[in-house]
Amino acid sequence: MPAQVRTRIDAAEDDLLALCFESVCRVLGSHAATAEGIRAQVAHAREGLHSRALVAVHLHPDDLATLRGAAGTSPDIGNDGVQWIADPAVALGGCILQSPQGGLDARLETQLRTLAQLLAQSRASARAAPTSTPQER
Repeated sequence: MPAQVRTRIDAAEDDLLALCFESVCRVLGSHAATAEGIRAQVAHAREGLHSRALVAVHLHPDDLATLRGAAGTSPDIGNDGVQWIADPAVALGGCILQSPQGGLDARLETQLRTLAQLLAQSRASARAAPTSTPQER
């Protein structure tokens, strides 16, 4: 019986990981379409530049229009010497930042792909770890 229980728990863990990933995607997706979400995404990505000069921000054209439309013009756009670029290659909610030293890919699909890989690695590590029996505890 314990082997059957372990098999059921393993299957449930896979389902829970998939559910968690789907939940994260939905929450991020709904928040990423707002001006507040776009600003937060850019601000978070900007922290990843570690004080390097920012010269350009690539956003999906609709996201850039959302930022410009929120309160007339966003205070972050056009006042800091940064070039804001409407880039259809960037999916909604993501951004790519450019500095003289290189770029930072903060597109949502890149971040979600990384999250999926980390979840898969975590699950694989958990499966590879030896499990103790009740007698060993």
